[in-house]
Formats: sequence, structure tokens, C-alpha cells
Amino acid sequence: RQLGDALARSPGDTTIRHGLAVVLAASGNPGSALAQYDTLLAPRDGRVESTSAALAAGTPGERAMRASLLLERAQVNVTRGDLAAAETDASASLATRPGAGAHLLLGDLSRWRGQYAAARASYERARALQPGSPAVASAFARLARDEHPALAFAPVESGEDGWRADGTAVGDNLGIRYFTAGVRRGIALPAEIAASIGVEYRQLSRAGSLALTTLPGYAAKVALSRDGQSGALYTRVGGHGGLVSQPGLGIFPEGSLSVASWYGAWGAGVDLRSELAYPSLLTIGALSPSQATTSLAGGPSPVDRPLRAQTVTGSIAGPLARADLALVGQRSRLSDGNVRSTLQLFARLPVAPRLSMIYAGSGTRYASRSTLYWDPVGYVSNATGLEYAVRRARGFSFALQALPGVAWSNELMPGALGAQLRRTAVQFTGGGDASYHTELWDAGGAVTYSRGRAGDYRQLGASVLLRLHP
Repeated sequence: RQLGDALARSPGDTTIRHGLAVVLAASGNPGSALAQYDTLLAPRDGRVESTSAALAAGTPGERAMRASLLLERAQVNVTRGDLAAAETDASASLATRPGAGAHLLLGDLSRWRGQYAAARASYERARALQPGSPAVASAFARLARDEHPALAFAPVESGEDGWRADGTAVGDNLGIRYFTAGVRRGIALPAEIAASIGVEYRQLSRAGSLALTTLPGYAAKVALSRDGQSGALYTRVGGHGGLVSQPGLGIFPEGSLSVASWYGAWGAGVDLRSELAYPSLLTIGALSPSQATTSLAGGPSPVDRPLRAQTVTGSIAGPLARADLALVGQRSRLSDGNVRSTLQLFARLPVAPRLSMIYAGSGTRYASRSTLYWDPVGYVSNATGLEYAVRRARGFSFALQALPGVAWSNELMPGALGAQLRRTAVQFTGGGDASYHTELWDAGGAVTYSRGRAGDYRQLGASVLLRLHP
């Protein structure tokens, strides 16, 4: 308001107008900021014969100021989601006076579109102008992470500034259905801390031969995260705490702490969490043991307490030659005394533009037997297939995957002390996802299908996401 009043008294003062444009852009009013930049960059007379002549006109100081204003207006156009106008302004800034900032922005625009070779070329030009610049090193690190999506395996808790709404649904041929719907609001705090608070509705159900069992739940959580970057090294520390209300069963705490770090394209992470176990075990018995006990033994369980899991997850991911690799290990100690160990290996090798061969292998074992959930003594699966994907940081992205394979499992036979049942099952995992990203919002959805595990087990899942940026 003060700058606006000052500009009204001195409309020809370009310093005041520039200050107003900067403040408007920083306060989330890009349309008004753009109008001020348009006025600052308007020709002062009618003698400009061409755009190139206008860019070359004036003293070196005037050209430097014009190049800076063009680059600032390009950033405002990015905020408005007009990437074509941003590219025009950044190119005009370079034509007026070469600068690393304009090359970095042009590289970002190419990277957001998935044009990684063009992005790398722009970043190289910026590095030639400013060797050793932290901003240039950060740009190359972001490019490396975008080129290697296997880094998504690194566990990390994020506060996420803005509004986010999401939902998931999964079901199998055993009659189990699990559904969630949630919303959360994130804000930026001082010291580069992001915080969010959210609520979620959960519902676990089982379709039996005689009746439908439905167990609803309600969750609320608060999350915090902080990012740090030094050149090519990027780190995020995050955590969350919350409560889950399961009507008829009680209120239970949940929490997590995670640390993830990336150096260039390589990333590693560690995640510690304590939570209810039924979302991962996907059985009614894991949430309400009495439901399973009643059906198995004909009488209620004296204690109906949901199973909890204390889980440690570690991961490392990054490129090796032309392939992307990810290795994830997890160990969960369940409240019934059982221990679950899981190891996953993922690899992606590009074989053509947008087409890659992918491999997914996993192994799972439980230390002891349980009647409440699937508890293999050993389970190993291997699948190899193809992925067709178009990935962009801005605009439309999608991916399709199909992975046939074979799984082997060893399970303890009921009633036979120490006897094991060995099974081999043909498995298939497939799915697809699509998303659209802008500067103001993101939307996406995914569908997955898997068949195998042991015997004729089948599972279908889906998820949706909508995020509004601040």
C-alpha cells in the first residue's frame, strides 16, 4: 500500500514501480506484478524499429537493467503458469545481456517439459558463465533426480505447503476392501520448515459368506519437515505424529521420523515409524482379532486389540551406467511378537525413447506363524517387463507398466508340526498412472493390478490426488 501510494504521487519513478512489482510478485499477486513489469519494459518512444534493436539499445547499464527486468518478468510468468511467455522473456534477457540466471530458467523450462538434453545444455551454459555457483550445482542435481525416478523409493516425510486431498482403495479376491480419503493443509514456517495438519477417514471391510463386516476409522496427524541444500547435496528431515480412532476399539497413537539425502542422482533414506499394522497386513484380524477368532474358534477373543507395527525402512537408489537401481530393506516387529522382514530390488533400463525394461524382485519372511494374516516362512518373487512413460515436471505425464513373473513361497501347514507347503505361482503385476502438473495445482490418479503371491490371489488398487499450491 505504501509503494502504491508513493507511485501515485510519482508515477514516473521507475525505482518505486520496480519495488512495487517485486512486492506484488512476492505476495502472490502475479497479475498485478506483470502489469508493473510491462510498464517498466514499455518503449520510451516510438523510434524502436524492431525487437532486436530495442534489446540492443541504450548504455551497458540500461541493457543490464532491461535484462534483469525481463528475467524477473519471466519468473512472474512461471508463477502464472504461462511457460511460453516465460521462455520468450528469458530468451530476450539473454539477447539483451548474457547471464547465468536466464540460462538456468531456460534449463528449468526444458526440464519441466521432460526435455532433459536441452535442460543440460542450458545448465552447461550457465556453468560456463558462473563456474562453481551453488545455484548451478543445484540445477544439475535437480536434473539428475528428475532423470532417475527410482529415487521415489527413498522414504521421506514432507510437510508440503498448500492444500492436498487424496484417496486410495484396494481390494482382493478374498473379500477384503480398504478405503481411505483425506485432506491436509500445509504452511511454510520460519527457518525453512514446512508443516501440515490433516485428517483422514479409513474403512476396512470383509465380505463374508453370511455378512459384510465393516470397521471405520478416523485419523488426524501433524507433520513437519525441513529441507537443506548445499550444492549437489540435498537433505530432508521430517516426521509426523497423530492419533487414529477406531470406534469400539480405542484411540491409538502413530508417528514417524525420516531422514533422506541426495547427492546428485543418488539418494538414501531411513524411516522409523510406529503405526497400526492393518493397512499393510490387509486383514480384518489385524485390526480386530476377535473377528478372526470368532470365525475360526467359534468364540470371542478376550482381548480385542489391533496389531501394531514398529518398522524400520532403509533405502538407496540411483543410476549405475544407463540403469536406475533401487534397494529397499524393511523390518517390522508386530505387537503379537512376530517379525516381518522384506527386501525389494528395482531396476529400470531405457531401451528406446520413453520405453524401458524394468525388473522388480522381492522377498518376505515371517519369524513365526499367525492365524490373523498371511505369514509365509519365505516368499520370493521375480518379475521382468516393460514400461512406457512420459514424465514431465510440468504438464501431462503418464506411465504404463506390465511385469509377468514367477513367485515361490514356503508356508507352514496347519496342524502339521514343522511341515511346510511349497508353492510356485505365475504372477503378473501391471498398472498405469497419469498426472497433470502446473505451477498452481497438481492432479493425478493411478491403478494397479497384481496376481500371484500364493495360489490364485488377486489384488486391485487405485488412488487419486489433487494438490493446490499456495
